[in-house]
Amino acid sequence: DDNSLLYKILGKKRIMVNSRHNDHITYTKASRVAYSKDYIIEAIEVLNHKFMLGVQWHPESLYFDNNSIKLFDYFINIL
Repeated sequence: DDNSLLYKILGKKRIMVNSRHNDHITYTKASRVAYSKDYIIEAIEVLNHKFMLGVQWHPESLYFDNNSIKLFDYFINIL
């Protein structure tokens, strides 16, 4: 979703992730802002909070990846 915080942070509509889908969100009141090719929800946000962004992949395992670095930098700097 190009109106999302995730898009604001990454500046991209498509990225490579390391999804490990054993379980996944099927319903949420949060905004669904990213999906995988198989239509699994990959990211959610709650807009009326300072920072509430959840991702289905593991950016901590991709510490060398520029997109993961952007996520962590944003999180650290928002505090």
